[in-house]
Amino acid sequence: MKLTQLLALMLSLVGCSACGGRATTPPAPIVSAEETPAEGASMPVETADPPNENVAPPSADLAPGELAGFTAPPGGAAVVAPTGAESERFSAAANALGFDIYGKLRGNEGNLFFSPASIEIAFAMTASGARTATATEMNRVLHVGGAPDAFHQSAGRILTGMNAPHADYELAVVNRLFGEQTYRFEAPFLATTRDTYRAPFEPMNFVGAAEPGRLRINRWVGTQTNDRIRDLLPPASLDALTRLVLVNAVYFLGKWQTPFTTSRTQPGYFYVGGTDRQTTPMMQQTARFQYAENDGVQVFQMPYQGGELAMTVLLPRDRTGVAALESGLDAAKLARLTRGLHAQEIAVSLPKFKIENARIPLSAVMQHLGMRLAFSPAGADFTGIGNPPNPDERLFISNAFHEAFIKVDEEGTEAAAATAVVMATRGAMPAPPTEVLVDHPFVFLIRDTRTHTVLFLGRVSDPR
Repeated sequence: MKLTQLLALMLSLVGCSACGGRATTPPAPIVSAEETPAEGASMPVETADPPNENVAPPSADLAPGELAGFTAPPGGAAVVAPTGAESERFSAAANALGFDIYGKLRGNEGNLFFSPASIEIAFAMTASGARTATATEMNRVLHVGGAPDAFHQSAGRILTGMNAPHADYELAVVNRLFGEQTYRFEAPFLATTRDTYRAPFEPMNFVGAAEPGRLRINRWVGTQTNDRIRDLLPPASLDALTRLVLVNAVYFLGKWQTPFTTSRTQPGYFYVGGTDRQTTPMMQQTARFQYAENDGVQVFQMPYQGGELAMTVLLPRDRTGVAALESGLDAAKLARLTRGLHAQEIAVSLPKFKIENARIPLSAVMQHLGMRLAFSPAGADFTGIGNPPNPDERLFISNAFHEAFIKVDEEGTEAAAATAVVMATRGAMPAPPTEVLVDHPFVFLIRDTRTHTVLFLGRVSDPR
């Protein structure tokens, strides 16, 4: 893949495993294909592999962006585009969660990068199987207003819209469930993930081969991220009590609408942390971009080909002003900062930069935001995912991981992010161009200009 392409890939993993060291009940028997459960009943997942097979069931990998069975709903149903209200419902929730997370992380030194949309999708799909107070807490943190079912419908239609054909770029969404072949999952949960999120189910032998299963999932993740994220699930993150890993990937491939000329890239100064002057390659061009200046912050927006996605850069005039910019940064402040964006000629000097292996303490952040019951072995209620008779086999979120990557050069952007939620059972005459010299820390977003969904959100303190 050329670095002139934009790969915006977000993966969301939901893994279910048992609490370490706790005994579990024997696996439920697998019913035959003829034993169809009644609507709303628990559903055992069938597999052609023997339950005690010592290898994870094989499955063909999808190439990046290969979305077999997603672009059209099951059963040949017509694709329904999201309404404006549905787009607003999903983007407002994802953006609000992203700014909440940013507020918890902005005090950390150095670069910062993550995907609000990835985290929203991962936890929203998990929340679709939450019940009682656990569901209430999760929906509050996820900013799911109104009826949760309406939100899931909005999310599903947003994902369908993202998969509509695009002439100038590729944007695709892939979902997949990797589930323990002997565990009984609730039929409504499987129906939601299948019909709303278009997630095919792949049976796995976590009970007998958890490590091959982990490697299998990581290979799938690597395929979807062009090998930018290879080890999302770290060693020992799955074990014989793992029950489910849910994967969501969003893939974007494109180039700048107005690329930088490589020959104009020259060494320049960037003030790392706002004070430490260092030399770094600076890309330069003069072109018409959306521009505004509010509250001492220069804002400019560079679209990717097709004009439907863009990178928005927020640059404080004060070299040490990024902390003030980040203070209280939310959707309302972003709207105020971007107020009055209009096309004008600007002379941009932007550093080439790369942020890799960016990880955030997602479990701690989500709990600090108020999602506590979901992480409680005693208090979590995910009976909408699995409701076994033995309480020790019921689920809670034991950990959550997030990793992201981005590389920006003259022709485009390559970016990837992955989220893992691991669940365990209890066991006119042109005016002179405005100069925008991005030579000190700044905040940036990659967002959908149609729905205003923030796909990626970050801060560059050191582009080297």
